[in-house]
Amino acid sequence: MTGAALLAAIAERHQAPPDTAASYLLGWSTLGVATPAAAALLTQRRVPDLSPASVSVHLDDDYRVERVTFGGPATAVLPGDPLAGAAHVITLADHDALRRHLAAALLTHLAPLVEAVRQRSRLGPRVRWGRVADSIGAAFLEVGHAIGDQQAARAEADALFAVAAPVLRARPAWVPIQRDGVCHLYLRRGVCCLAYKTPHHGYCTSCPCLADAEREHRLHDALDG
Repeated sequence: MTGAALLAAIAERHQAPPDTAASYLLGWSTLGVATPAAAALLTQRRVPDLSPASVSVHLDDDYRVERVTFGGPATAVLPGDPLAGAAHVITLADHDALRRHLAAALLTHLAPLVEAVRQRSRLGPRVRWGRVADSIGAAFLEVGHAIGDQQAARAEADALFAVAAPVLRARPAWVPIQRDGVCHLYLRRGVCCLAYKTPHHGYCTSCPCLADAEREHRLHDALDG
């Protein structure tokens, strides 16, 4: 399916205007690739091969990323990793170098998609790369929730954003909610995903356009549920 056909399919499926469909495509694609990559960094201290030819993406019926397969041999690891020294494996000096490698790999992988969206929508550069940054932040937060350490995921995401500056200059903010002595971490996006332009969809809880008081109220209601 061509890029134009995929955007048209997303627009039809979600009753979304063209710019919202483009925003969806950027956000979902980034989340699909960044989540397993963040998981590899946080749990294995590895970065998979993110070159476009080495990444296979399967979409579900809503055109969200359902499954990602990394098939390339150029995995990045640290000294002492069992893969270190193997053919095509990249051995880096320390964790900071590994993080920089992931930041560069993500930006390189996503740049053609960001450019394709530029050609087919009215989204400006801040919004395009902001959707990427928001989804990277959401990916790290999702992994942090899965491994039971959201604060470590937050710290790693913040460090990656610092490395990726100034491209990812519109970044998400962290929203801590204290409940029963436990800190639950959420996101406020750096840019709006434009979902409110679709029928029967208001502002997302993570939307920067939503008042902070309303956001906190919604999050407390979610925790109650």
